[in-house]
Amino acid sequence: MMNKLARLILPTLLITIATNTVETIAQASPVISGEQLPQPIADYPRVAASLLKPSVPKISETGITNDRYFIQIQVGGEALTRLIVSLPEQIEAFKHLSVLDRNGRNIPVKVEATKQQVTLIFARPISAETTAEISFEGVQLRKDDSATLRYRVSAQTVSMSKEILVGTAKIKVSKHS
Repeated sequence: MMNKLARLILPTLLITIATNTVETIAQASPVISGEQLPQPIADYPRVAASLLKPSVPKISETGITNDRYFIQIQVGGEALTRLIVSLPEQIEAFKHLSVLDRNGRNIPVKVEATKQQVTLIFARPISAETTAEISFEGVQLRKDDSATLRYRVSAQTVSMSKEILVGTAKIKVSKHS
């Protein structure tokens, strides 16, 4: 019981402490080389809140529409340079892969594919705080029964030298999909 309570209270407490500390700093008049700056920086609470936002990409939605399996990625606070998607063992093949922006327009991408994974290298980094949708069309499964497809997704942003795990995208497939 105490552990659950601590998990609920601790994040709120940390945010409150961080915000109050930043507000205190914002109220002080900054001094540089003996000169007082004209006005205190009053925007610290907003800046602190933005620092607490996750900057890493995350999976925001998955699904099937017609003959298209899709995984939506919320880019996060930094521009995205690469995505790596491990393909589920149930996938035999797919006919076409594209990456779309939130308006359904194609995003230029270099695709490197093997039977185990697809690496998407973006011609230009995808802007921070936007959405990208990976779309697999004409997917052929090995088995003709129901399955949950699990796609392991990793990403690399402009400031990272290696990929980080974003998560596992799950798509439930039935015989009628």
